Amino acid sequence: MTQKILQRFIFLLLVVHFPMVIAISKNWTDEFGDYKVNYLLETKGTEGADLSLIVTGVLSDNKIWELRDFVRNCEEDPVLEVIKNSRMLAIDPKSGAQVYYIAYRVGCVGGIDPLNIKYFAYVGGQKNSLRGEETIICDGSSFGGEKGPVPDATLKSNPDMLKAMLKKWKAFSIRKCGLNNN
Repeated sequence: MTQKILQRFIFLLLVVHFPMVIAISKNWTDEFGDYKVNYLLETKGTEGADLSLIVTGVLSDNKIWELRDFVRNCEEDPVLEVIKNSRMLAIDPKSGAQVYYIAYRVGCVGGIDPLNIKYFAYVGGQKNSLRGEETIICDGSSFGGEKGPVPDATLKSNPDMLKAMLKKWKAFSIRKCGLNNN
């Protein structure tokens, strides 16, 4: 646990004094066209840490969707991290369109506090979202998770997608103490 606190402290020092930009681009081609998903994670800050996440979906050189989220002026531990294995491409059985899924944790916390979880599915330019709070498990007991998962109106209108996303919610929203679940 001490090493984790030291790592967070060093990260905060680095963020405040040395702004960083991490950019990743994923490309593929299928029967729908040429795709590109761009990930941009930017850190900066002087009074507190700022984190920005921008994910853009591009089809045949046309932006079809964009996800933006931020943590601003965080004086504690800023977190904005894409959850491992949450990025996925699939075909929507209802429309036959390609769906891009992504989930991430976001918050400004001190100590061991539950973070917000945001889980999105983009069908064309349409955003479907499921939002809630992670559950933390420590020494056999758990806390957090009281908020959500709550679907937006668009996701509620697609029961098959809602069911699929709820099925994965538990895997994305549980964090065990002392482990980096990313």
